[in-house]
Amino acid sequence: MSRRIFSIFGPSGMIFLVLASFTSARAEYSGSRYIPVRARGLGNAYLPLATDGPSALYYQPAGISKIKRPHFELLNIQLEPNLDYSSNITLTKPASANIYSLPSYRQYMQESLGSAPGFNGTLIPTISFKGFSVGMLTRASIIGFENQDELNYTTLYQLIPAAGFGISLAQGIVRFGIAVQYVHQAKGTNSYTIEEANNADLGFNEGLKEGSGLSFNLGYALNPPTMFLPQLNVVARNIGGLNHASKAILPVSVNSIGTLETEPMTIDSSISVEPKIGGGAKSNVILQWNDMTNRSTTSIAQRLALGLEIDFSEFFMIRLGLGEGYPNFGFGIHRDTVEVDFAYFNLERGLGFRHTRDGRVGIQIKFRVF
Repeated sequence: MSRRIFSIFGPSGMIFLVLASFTSARAEYSGSRYIPVRARGLGNAYLPLATDGPSALYYQPAGISKIKRPHFELLNIQLEPNLDYSSNITLTKPASANIYSLPSYRQYMQESLGSAPGFNGTLIPTISFKGFSVGMLTRASIIGFENQDELNYTTLYQLIPAAGFGISLAQGIVRFGIAVQYVHQAKGTNSYTIEEANNADLGFNEGLKEGSGLSFNLGYALNPPTMFLPQLNVVARNIGGLNHASKAILPVSVNSIGTLETEPMTIDSSISVEPKIGGGAKSNVILQWNDMTNRSTTSIAQRLALGLEIDFSEFFMIRLGLGEGYPNFGFGIHRDTVEVDFAYFNLERGLGFRHTRDGRVGIQIKFRVF
């Protein structure tokens, strides 16, 4: 059995190494465009668990091969405010009502000098059948801060329809998946004087770079049927690079300042085991190496992730994770038609390893027709 597995994995692993050589050297790094709250609690060590429709479609395409029956997930909403945002919400200061208006949100930031309130919202309905999935990811992410002289903020808007399929070989020991994403996005960082920021005509979509293009993603998984169910996962994202068209098909930015740079191909991989605990419970222990070719030019410590999930009868789950050098945790309740996941997690928004922590809370709710 071991020789057979090696003969399958050896050539497949070489495919990803060859693909990596075609990556543009001058490009802007981007990892997975969808990181669910379940993955947040695991520190973004999630590749072997990405087997539901949206996760397989946007995170690990090989997971599509594990979809065995139709799923219509018409509502999948994910909200991720950071602690600077959440701690200042009151009945008299409903920040959520101001988040998309630059002048009104500026007043909120003015009352929170020294903090950097931010918010990320994602909506991702999907339809999946055996070995096939389609979906539409819509995302808006904003973070900003104000000092005595100017307002600074970073914005990301994305609209990404996608389709993918997966196959299983050697009685499910080997799985492949391909996902094609039609990426429309606008992003950028801007600074305005306080006087300029009071202009009612300004918005967070002012002066961004934008563009659209096709992103091809290939996933591979090897899970031999041996003790503890070890698993190897590899994903190549943006094969050949994501080259943005000069104009977005669906323009978002007002007074756009140009076209987004090429996003390079990146490779993520993980190794994991799934030991049973007893009493219907099992665990997943995952070590994940994100951006193996270091297109983000960060330290390896910042790109490694370690996650532990304990699953009680596929109903209640507890999660611990270490990602980007910070601890994370979460829990979830999963039923056939409803899933709710919660996480407290930390992101790095500074210039180095454990430089500037951005603590966040995340909640995700999914409803399926069946």
